[in-house]
Amino acid sequence: MTWVSNETLSLAADELGDVMLSMLSVAGIPIDIPGIPDQEDVTAMKGFILADAMDYMALDPARLEQEYNDILAASRHFTENPDAKSQMNTANAEIAANWVGTASDAFALQVQNVVAFMENEETYMWYAAQGVSMMYALAIQFRAAFHELVVKSTELCRALISKAVIPTLQWDIVLTEAAKAGLDLVTMQSAKDLAKWAVGKLLETVGAQTKSDPVAAADELAALNDYIDSRDRLKNSFEANLDEVRRWIMNRAGDLEDVAIPLKEPVKVGMDVDSPNFSYDDFYYNDHDPNVYAPEVERERTKYIEEKSNGLIAQRLRGEG
Repeated sequence: MTWVSNETLSLAADELGDVMLSMLSVAGIPIDIPGIPDQEDVTAMKGFILADAMDYMALDPARLEQEYNDILAASRHFTENPDAKSQMNTANAEIAANWVGTASDAFALQVQNVVAFMENEETYMWYAAQGVSMMYALAIQFRAAFHELVVKSTELCRALISKAVIPTLQWDIVLTEAAKAGLDLVTMQSAKDLAKWAVGKLLETVGAQTKSDPVAAADELAALNDYIDSRDRLKNSFEANLDEVRRWIMNRAGDLEDVAIPLKEPVKVGMDVDSPNFSYDDFYYNDHDPNVYAPEVERERTKYIEEKSNGLIAQRLRGEG
């Protein structure tokens, strides 16, 4: 996908500033910007037009595209391993069927928490992808709209300077409903949809939310005012569309903020073999009577703890020896 670059926007804005200043000079219209010293009016006017362009440079399509691709790459942990949740559920069923005790029950619950966590991460992922892809579409569309306005305004100013026949010029302003139309279009329901969902559909939908407006003026002062009016309407639409996406993000955040993530809670001490509270009586295989196997399990557990704390591997990890 291509878009209007920062350099192209800057050059177009700079050219409009030069041509508009020349037009006003030829027409004998003085430049007097309130609050600006007279000797700085020319520089300030060009700076204002460049500042208009910079509003649309703030959203960088390249960075948004990279972010979307990063989300897509992360989603492959789900889409390329579709059996992960079923494998966890199978493991949980085996635990429930073969292991006994309160700690075993707690461990089975923790496995269920892993599955729930995976589902939550999928939700986060597709919400993030929707928001990023929407901002990407808006960035491309508004850059194109502003660039077209500047180019057509420059053409109008040149015609007024040369006293030529005023051409019939049009530019496409982006409507305030563009973001809503794009957000309503998105039908992703899980991370699996990311790889097959086409951002091009969103660009097409947002691109359709435009209206042709004339770039026309009977004289030089009207040309200046027409640019200012069109610029303001485009900026108002830009801000309205960003607000729409912002509200959507805040609503999605509200959907998620109350979601409990029990996987992040501390595990019960009886599940942790490192804990002195671990007991085979609370977590044993149903064919292995704790009265028979508990002493041996405790010896092995104690040996494991010792090796983990002071064994050769532990020393190497600490940089000792």
